[in-house]
Amino acid sequence: MKKTIIRPTKLMFVFYIFLLIPVLNSCQTEKFYYAKYENLPLEKKQEVDIYVEAVKKEYPKNNNEISLMLGYECFLNQSVIINKTIKKEFPSIKNVNHYGMIIVNVEKEKGKKIELEFSDKKKIKITPKQNYDYISVCYNGKYKEWYIEYYDYPHLNPSE
Repeated sequence: MKKTIIRPTKLMFVFYIFLLIPVLNSCQTEKFYYAKYENLPLEKKQEVDIYVEAVKKEYPKNNNEISLMLGYECFLNQSVIINKTIKKEFPSIKNVNHYGMIIVNVEKEKGKKIELEFSDKKKIKITPKQNYDYISVCYNGKYKEWYIEYYDYPHLNPSE
């Protein structure tokens, strides 16, 4: 009976291949941004103050919820299923140039990620962050990048 000897170099090669598989499988990157109201400059706070109460009234959320703000143009002509239960669509509308956002409240569960599955088969899991109850999500198809922005206030102009 012949003994098979695995040399350390072969073992290292196999190890590196297994490490690279997830990287090669996903060419998408994620960029994260964080903003707190208290850290905004005075001019920005005044701008936010103009719309924040109207947004909170129009899209009320409970303390046990997170408002997910989905950039309409980021997902135009697609649909999304949120946490396998909530379905939202992003149809194009004739004679409309700027669509804004779709705001969806989801239950805040400690340690549970928010799962988004789009009709074009893109998937992302978003980790809620403590003290950031508003999360803006956008996908840039040209650069294959996800933009995830965390706020402690409703933010209508992401990526500023």
